[in-house]
Amino acid sequence: MFYLNIKRERQSVATTVFFLLFVSLFTFLMLHSGEILAQKGTPVQDNKESLGEQQKVSENDIKEISDFLPLEITPEGLFTLKKAGNIPFVLIDADQLTFIPERDDRIRRIYYTPRISTRAAKNAVLQDRRRQRNRADHTIQPSQRLTGTPTEWEQFDIEELKVIPKKPLLVTPKELSEAIKDEVDLQIIDLRPPEKPALASTSAFKSDPQKSAGYPFPKALSLMPHQIESALPEISKKRWLIIIDDGHHEAQIIADQLFQQKFMLIGILDGGYPAWVTATDR
Repeated sequence: MFYLNIKRERQSVATTVFFLLFVSLFTFLMLHSGEILAQKGTPVQDNKESLGEQQKVSENDIKEISDFLPLEITPEGLFTLKKAGNIPFVLIDADQLTFIPERDDRIRRIYYTPRISTRAAKNAVLQDRRRQRNRADHTIQPSQRLTGTPTEWEQFDIEELKVIPKKPLLVTPKELSEAIKDEVDLQIIDLRPPEKPALASTSAFKSDPQKSAGYPFPKALSLMPHQIESALPEISKKRWLIIIDDGHHEAQIIADQLFQQKFMLIGILDGGYPAWVTATDR
């Protein structure tokens, strides 16, 4: 009996020693596997470099890429994306959307708005990304909003973005309000006469008495119709130009004249300043 107990104890010790050796060997291999592979000629890739290959990427890594991808893409970035041809994408006019349709996960959605307000495109991108985060599968292509204006897009010769207006656009108070709040790079001309003509600025581009505290268009140019021509060198054709009047249609006349002079991005505040004051949805 005593002999059997000693034999069992020796077997137990041997088993324990073998187990410890196995664990030690396994730990060593795990810690130095990268070095072993490198010595054999197998390249050891940094995790971030291999993500673009979509090979055995963890869910957290995919989510990190989605969060890292900017919410916006420039016209130059879009052109580069199209030229590379390795990421399929679709261009969507967000102003024409009544709901966000189901998406093909493999295709990146790029939203744009051919009018002055970018709110619809921004909302569409945020809804897409929110829906992506709520799903278990984070491998879908993140959406983006295209920056710039139709005249900037035109130079890249992308068929879907040939959306320069055929005439001056009527802009609602709500649309103008959204553009101002979203800090769209607007040019605004206020055709209304100054409240105090005797104090009016001698230069069209200096501050005007009516642009006091509470005036909603602090960067607007106060110009009378006869001053427009001399002010043209100061106005860009690549930025939206919004013309505001007192509701008597002077803005429409000026906008038509400027449109004939190749100022293609022109908006007219529908109803003029009185409509802005009485609007309840801005």
